[in-house]
Amino acid sequence: MELSDPAATSSSPAPNDATNRRRSGRAKHQPVLFQEDTTIPQSSFTNGKRKRDPSHGGDATGDDVSSEEEEEEEDANVESDPDEEELKERRRKAPKAKKPSSKPAAKKPKTNGATTKLAVRPATNGFKKPAPPKKSRAKPNLALVEGESGLYAEVFSHVHTLDAVAANWIAQYEENKATAMCDLINFVLRCSGCPLQIDIHDIGDPDNAPSRLEDLQNEFHAQNITDYPLVSKAKGLATFRSTMTGFFHSLIFSAHAAGLLYSDLVFIENIEVWVVAMSDSAIRPFRHTATVIALAIGTTICGLTAEIAENNAKVTRQKESEQKKKSVNKERVKGLEIRIAEGEEKREAAQRQAEGLFDAVYTHRYRDVDAKIRLDCVTAFGLWITSCPEVFFSGHYIRYLGWVLSDTSPPVRAEVIKQLSRLYRNKEDVGRLRAFTEKFRPRLVEMAIRDAEPNIRAATVDLLNMVRDTGLLEPDDIDNIGRLIFDTEPRVRKAVAGFFAENINDLFDSVVDDLGGDEAITEAIGEEVEEEYETPRKTWLKYKCLAEQLQGYDGDQEQSQDTIQNLTTMGEESRSALAAQAVCDGVKEVKEWEALVGYLLYDLSNVAQDSTDAETAFKARCHLSEREEVLLLEVLHAAVKTRLTDAVSAEVDKKGRSTKQRKEESREIQESTALHLAKVFPRLLKKFGSTPSTASAVLRLGQILNLEIFQELRQDATEYAALLDDINKQFLTHADQGVLTEASTALLHARSYEDLEEVTGAKVQELWEDTITVLRSLASVSQEDDTSISNLCNTVRRIANLASISDCGELFEAQPRASASKKSPQNEAPPTLLSLLLSLLSDYTDQSALTAEQIPEGNELLLAAIRAILFYYMWLTRSLRQKLDSGAPVPSLPSYNHFTTALLNIMESRALADNVRLAAAGAYLDTHTLFATFRHIKTAETAKPSIQPIPSSVHPLLLSIFSTAEKSYAKSARKTLEPETDDAPEDIDLAPSDSEDEDDEGAVSQRKRTALLLAEKALCELAGKMVLAIVGGVLDPPSSSSSSKTSDQDHGKIQERLMRNKPLLGPNFRAVVAHLEAPKPKRKPVVRKAAAAKGKKSKATVREEEEEEVESIHDSSDEDDGRAQLEEGGEEDLRARELDDDAIEEVESDAAEVPVEMEEDEIMGD
Repeated sequence: MELSDPAATSSSPAPNDATNRRRSGRAKHQPVLFQEDTTIPQSSFTNGKRKRDPSHGGDATGDDVSSEEEEEEEDANVESDPDEEELKERRRKAPKAKKPSSKPAAKKPKTNGATTKLAVRPATNGFKKPAPPKKSRAKPNLALVEGESGLYAEVFSHVHTLDAVAANWIAQYEENKATAMCDLINFVLRCSGCPLQIDIHDIGDPDNAPSRLEDLQNEFHAQNITDYPLVSKAKGLATFRSTMTGFFHSLIFSAHAAGLLYSDLVFIENIEVWVVAMSDSAIRPFRHTATVIALAIGTTICGLTAEIAENNAKVTRQKESEQKKKSVNKERVKGLEIRIAEGEEKREAAQRQAEGLFDAVYTHRYRDVDAKIRLDCVTAFGLWITSCPEVFFSGHYIRYLGWVLSDTSPPVRAEVIKQLSRLYRNKEDVGRLRAFTEKFRPRLVEMAIRDAEPNIRAATVDLLNMVRDTGLLEPDDIDNIGRLIFDTEPRVRKAVAGFFAENINDLFDSVVDDLGGDEAITEAIGEEVEEEYETPRKTWLKYKCLAEQLQGYDGDQEQSQDTIQNLTTMGEESRSALAAQAVCDGVKEVKEWEALVGYLLYDLSNVAQDSTDAETAFKARCHLSEREEVLLLEVLHAAVKTRLTDAVSAEVDKKGRSTKQRKEESREIQESTALHLAKVFPRLLKKFGSTPSTASAVLRLGQILNLEIFQELRQDATEYAALLDDINKQFLTHADQGVLTEASTALLHARSYEDLEEVTGAKVQELWEDTITVLRSLASVSQEDDTSISNLCNTVRRIANLASISDCGELFEAQPRASASKKSPQNEAPPTLLSLLLSLLSDYTDQSALTAEQIPEGNELLLAAIRAILFYYMWLTRSLRQKLDSGAPVPSLPSYNHFTTALLNIMESRALADNVRLAAAGAYLDTHTLFATFRHIKTAETAKPSIQPIPSSVHPLLLSIFSTAEKSYAKSARKTLEPETDDAPEDIDLAPSDSEDEDDEGAVSQRKRTALLLAEKALCELAGKMVLAIVGGVLDPPSSSSSSKTSDQDHGKIQERLMRNKPLLGPNFRAVVAHLEAPKPKRKPVVRKAAAAKGKKSKATVREEEEEEVESIHDSSDEDDGRAQLEEGGEEDLRARELDDDAIEEVESDAAEVPVEMEEDEIMGD
């Protein structure tokens, strides 16, 4: 074929310019046609390529027809063609064409005469479906749909994509609506686990849908099917939910693209009739599945409204751009307006459908009795709000999220907080949330402070931080949230760190404004020098604000030092230390701990408080109180610890790889930190060592000091000795237990370095000698002297602390040398330290000779003496075990009868709820249990005589003390114990009653919580010691034991008494007495058939239980559902769950394979 001759076409009469012009101003040109060239043989076109046959008129005629059709289409759409100016603008803005690739074009494969069919482009109804995220397509799973048919098999077999299945169903619906809709509703029924189906007659009668579903429900219930795919853990159903909801997502999009969603109202109405009716079913599988489907449809429709609105906005911008042109194309503007009107109609129709689903499904199911359904509702509604804010982002709808804040299910509450966080994160929409915030702000604050789940509290704090940024949080609420910096949960403290830092920044800004602003402060104190940390700088004001905030938030909850020491064991951090650690994560200025040290060491005590001078006013504003100094010292300790921890963690990257450079940098940071801390530590002790609270905080710094720095940097040994002298001075000059504990821990930390053991051991030995000398000088003083009793108590307390960190066996047994001037007329040798402490126990057991002021000191003296002697016996047994392990000869052991006799006297003479009595009982049990650990060592023949059980005459006394502790805790916890027939009535004076101090409810509540913790601690400690004694065979031993004097009738009485109130005394007590449960004998292996039959039987049993649960759900009314929701998570419900857990534990313990016999001291250790 060849091109036609242009001259031939020009010979025809030329039309005039008026007829040869388009309405848009473009000239019309005749198309250039291809003509047949007869010189080319036709056989050349038969080599696999299809050409039109000229005999059938397939050449120029066809081209003429097609050119005429193209011209008609151009004339019909002329109003939408751009003019010349618009074409120039497009060409100017068009990107430059890229250079052609140097790669050769790929050859097209030959088709051997086969025709190529173009894919039919589906109708998009003017809108393009957004491309879904790329996901790996599920592999075909024909086994899952084995025996299935219809739409269910097509969807879950994964042979075709969900979009293809949805498009196929739309095509079937257009051919036969009733059949296709029947298949879709049967698909919904099958997704709920129901094998029953409906027919096309049911589809034709939508008014009868509720009654038809009721028949299906009754028939389904009769089949005893309790499991359904949405909650099933069966293999192959992991992606069931996503596949089901994805299909309805594709179905609604396909219906939107085909126009069915707007032109055929019966389509969506039929779906809603059946799905909504199923969502109100009493059967949980129907209700849950239909709710998930309805929510998925609503989510898709909300996404369509957003897409339609976005497309309308684009068309509107096109119309406005067209109207701004000089020559406005009115036809094009009219067409754009029609498109806008159609889009608006579709958007309104989609919004009405979404609102209908909300009213028909969400308003009923968001308070469903099933927490999973409520969770699905909250999750979907959050998506509706963000996708369709013009409808659902209003107070009328958002309040439903506020009402769910009080849900009994933790996952539901957590999801509500998550959805609200998404709303508050967008600052532009804060105005819409003002009314919601004012109404539900108290509930959000309450959740942050008192919710039972720490993760929900942490998420709520993050949400309230966003609310604070919007300015919708009240000052009282800000302070209440700020107090959570002292919370016991680490996640809550970490979450509130940023919130607390903002409080400090607000206070800092106000303080700077009061002092005249940044420029005035800089002019008063001068420019900051980087390395000179002890010169005034502006960050001192930030530290002062930090101390004020911590003191203000801790002031209402501050407890006495004695209570804190009783509740905090050695090595645990106090609440102030935990708060300081959280502060380090939130306040960046705290990480510059060198500047904080300079601020603490700077002397501001003599600064005038009412001076008008700018520098003096700045220093006066930075003055710290004693409590603020303690808090900042805690912050300093946390900052130094964080610096060292970060340095160690920086040695490796995120993948766990370490390099030489990283190690060198980490080592350099650790050395510089230790060197600077070693220089300032003595100065801190000198300034703050006079007050017990500040001295304890400074001594805590010594526990993280790397003492190897003195040797690695070749420091003089005298500097290290001077450091230990400072610690010893604090130990000898302070009587506060907190200072003694911290000093002892610091010395123990120093003894952990082997290279410095010689110097450290010498300093500890000096402490022993000085303390024992003081004790001997005070032991002979009369009890009438109050000062001497106080000094004696402090000295014995120091001995107890020293005995906890160093071996005191030789010191307690050493015979002191007496000078000739101090010898008695009878030439009696001075008593040993052990005899001296035992005599103190005997002297101060009777309190009749003590005054009211001396009784507390006497009690403390007894407690310290008991601890010291008990530590002596612990070191003694440790030394004995080391000798046994080394094979050395074992000397004869001293008897502990004197100590146990003194303890029995204390237990018999003291009141029922006396702390000294509880301590004496615990020490009595520990002493007998210590030597019971040698029972199974055959070489310990010399230790055999010391292993003796507790006499049966002491058992009633121990049970009486245990009953006292048990009743004390039960009264504090308001729990009713089982009635006792063998115990005499006891009058226990416990915490104050409810009517006491009604004006200060917070203080009373705090005292009650403290009393409850102390009572539980005392009960669990005593019970634990009794359990160890029973396991060790010294308490309640078997009647067959040769050394036991217990009758068969009395055997097991103590163990039975301990287990009597096990379910009522809390989880800690249950964990303690759980060691008394008898081990089950090892069961014989059973035949597999029997095991399989047993498994079938257990499954049937579980099935019957599930059926009973379903029947109870069926028989319950709406009021019962609401009542069940209110009672879920209540006290009775938790108690029932607790008992169920116990039953499960018993069943599991029965099935466990354990040996028949177990060594008695297996849980006791060494």
